[in-house]
Amino acid sequence: MRRLPRAVSANKPSYMRRLQANLAYLAQNAEKVPKPGQQLQPGPAIMSIPAAPAELAKLYTKLQELFPGWKGQTPQMKQSPGPQRINSNTSQPPNSAGLQQNWGQNAMQQQQQQQQQQAKQENQ
Repeated sequence: MRRLPRAVSANKPSYMRRLQANLAYLAQNAEKVPKPGQQLQPGPAIMSIPAAPAELAKLYTKLQELFPGWKGQTPQMKQSPGPQRINSNTSQPPNSAGLQQNWGQNAMQQQQQQQQQQAKQENQ
C-alpha cells in the first residue's frame, strides 16, 4: 500500500474540507430542479490555493481561471446545520439522497434572522 507524503497527511483535514466543499457545489448543480428557497452558490466554496502539493496548487489555479472574480464563500456563509435525514413519514417523499425536499428552508430562515439581528446590533 502506498503511503501519503507527510505534508499531505498533516493537511488531511484541510483537504477533506476542500473535497466536501467541491462535492457540495457539484451536487447542487446536479439537481434537475433546484430546491425552492435554496441559494445557489456561483462556484466552489474554497477557492484559495493550498500551499502543497504543487500538483494541487496547479489545479486550483485552473479552478480560479474557470470562476474569474469568485473568491469562494465567506466564513459566515459556511455556517449551516446540514441536511436532516427523514425518520418519519412526511407529506413529501425524500429525494434520491433520502433528504426532505425543503430541508434548507428552515436553515435559511434562521440564517436570515441571525443576519438581521447582527445588522440591528451594528446599527445601534
